[in-house]
Amino acid sequence: MCFVKSVDASNIVKDAHNISMLLSDVIDWIGSENVVHVVTDSAANMVAVGRKITSKYGNIYWSPCVAHALKFDAERYLLSG
Repeated sequence: MCFVKSVDASNIVKDAHNISMLLSDVIDWIGSENVVHVVTDSAANMVAVGRKITSKYGNIYWSPCVAHALKFDAERYLLSG
């Protein structure tokens, strides 16, 4: 695991297309053979990004962040009772 790049995306619409393009640029720059896994939060746009990345690069896996998933489940549990 290593830090590769940061991007000021404050003026970019955070949809699946734009985010997947940003990630694809970095993946292509370092070589898809050097990327094993991409982790994001579990928002709908990021799930779509995961699908786009794994579809484009057959060797790369995607998963949501476990901390975000646990937080979401805990909030849902607490609000249900």
